Amino acid sequence: MNFAPALIALAPPITYTSVVLDNACGPGVITDEIKTQSISPARLCAVDISPGMIETLRQKALPGVEAEVMDAQKLSFPDDTFTHSFTNMAIFLLPNPEKGAAEIYRTLKPGGVAVVTSIKHVGWPRIFQAAQRTVRPEAPLFNGMLAEEWATKEKLDAVLQAGGFLSDDISITTIESSMQGALQKPFVDSIAAAATAMITEGWSKEEKQQFDLVLQEQIQVSMADSQVFEIVVWAAAARK
Repeated sequence: MNFAPALIALAPPITYTSVVLDNACGPGVITDEIKTQSISPARLCAVDISPGMIETLRQKALPGVEAEVMDAQKLSFPDDTFTHSFTNMAIFLLPNPEKGAAEIYRTLKPGGVAVVTSIKHVGWPRIFQAAQRTVRPEAPLFNGMLAEEWATKEKLDAVLQAGGFLSDDISITTIESSMQGALQKPFVDSIAAAATAMITEGWSKEEKQQFDLVLQEQIQVSMADSQVFEIVVWAAAARK
């Protein structure tokens, strides 16, 4: 599952005069793709609030990459710095997404383009839903860790407009991909406890124990290489 080439293609071509931000970069997926394509912008900055993520990126020793620990809600760059700004799979994780959008807008040059993504649909909640149906088939099905409003195009559009972008300057499309279960297992394992707490709130001790057992069985079965889970993202290209 690599959306990076498609996301980069949503913005104008990156050239030797471009100034690029990989915002809330995580391990540097966008940065990696830019370097893979042998693109050499005038400046390439990758920032994330997690020191661990930035250290992971720095260990790659990618030439010409400025990797810094930085909060996406309080970027330290001056106004009108970047020609290209990418915020991939992060805006919905910010405590204040509108503030994050305002920082994207502030640091973008006039005429620059920001590409921002949110999640429309993912397939992995089916693992938890199968366990739910076994224990409490009448319970509302779990659909993921994000608020349902983020599954809509309108939510991403509204957040970007709240940040300063004009409606006519925002274009939103969908990008689809998939991932083998074995590759997604580390993520599912990492959120299993939090998801279980959400799903089983108010359940009896016996029901919770049964759910834990069934869920682990489902994870083992569903995370096999033969299982594939879809993912669809909303991808916005917004011009300042």
